[in-house]
Amino acid sequence: MVASLSLALVACARSDPWSACRGIGPAGFRAEPPACEGAACRACSAALGRAWSERADPTQRNALRARFMGVAADAREAFVIRASPDAPYPYEHCTASLARGATCAAWSPYCVDVVARGLRAGDTSLAERAQYDLAVSRACPATRAALATALTARCEGVAERAACDGPACVSCMAGHLAAMSVLAPAADHDDGARAMRAVVEATPEPVARAITEVLGAPDAPADLETVVVQRSLRAYCFALVARSASPPPYACSAVMSRFLSHDEYQDSPLAWASLARARPAVRGAVLDALLVEVVRGASVAASLSAQLRGLPREGTHEAVARAMRLPVTTDGAYIALREMLVRGGVTGAALPPVNLPSRAVSPARVAPAVPEPRSPANVGGMRAPRSIPAREG
Repeated sequence: MVASLSLALVACARSDPWSACRGIGPAGFRAEPPACEGAACRACSAALGRAWSERADPTQRNALRARFMGVAADAREAFVIRASPDAPYPYEHCTASLARGATCAAWSPYCVDVVARGLRAGDTSLAERAQYDLAVSRACPATRAALATALTARCEGVAERAACDGPACVSCMAGHLAAMSVLAPAADHDDGARAMRAVVEATPEPVARAITEVLGAPDAPADLETVVVQRSLRAYCFALVARSASPPPYACSAVMSRFLSHDEYQDSPLAWASLARARPAVRGAVLDALLVEVVRGASVAASLSAQLRGLPREGTHEAVARAMRLPVTTDGAYIALREMLVRGGVTGAALPPVNLPSRAVSPARVAPAVPEPRSPANVGGMRAPRSIPAREG
């Protein structure tokens, strides 16, 4: 009886096609890329393959759907690479959670390609994109770097174009926006910030300009998180100011003015550094947008004056002189800017006169005429006739 019972138990164990997948490893990712090594992992991967090959049978198809995400990540990886199953298996596998105790997820080139295609595709649903973003947030730095490289690799011939039109440039822009969704959330750390700046600085200029216009529009892409839009927009604006031969798109004017006028912002030094590297015409255009608001104040902040003095003279002094001639410039701002020019060595005709704006006579500053008070003798602008004195006697 004991022998018969033992044979029955063995037969039941052999009839279970999923016995090889039990207890062979975590279903989540670890800090090392998946590697299906050993007989147990290979047997589990083979079980997945048999179920996939027999998916026409509803029982096998349902069993695969029920057990797929509970299988060890190593076995799943070997299965998807070998069988190339269609959706949703690659997406579900590559966006799996972390294994217990793992600090980050390391992906193989297979999952890097799967996630890159999902982030780049225009028909990815918001729910799937949110799951991709969550998976990326758990990825190891090397994985994020590989993903950014994969997303920005298809930009051949775009750099020579004057404008971002045509399918090649649109595809390149989609890849770079997707790369920003990968890199921008981690840019609050030094390594992440450097990785993001490297991608931004390598972006072809037509693509960079198109991205700033997309991100700076009132209806910025809804599938990008706010932190991605804000960090990416300022990074591309700083890069365009520093390297472009023409002023940046309109969306960058507010960005540059905000970070140039508020030194308490963490990225304010980056804005000033990009302005210092800019060509004179670009520097002057950016300063025009900044100073038109500054000169409305009672004076110019000492920190702002110091930053202006630290810029190259070309483009800076001309912009300051233009701001001093604006009708809205106050006496205090005029004096502060003129002193800055004097300390910068500006003399002669290039130096605006000492006359304060309040003493200048111009149509914009002439006070309107005050009409005479209305009285019974001057109603409607017509003078009443004199009364005739009565005759004496």
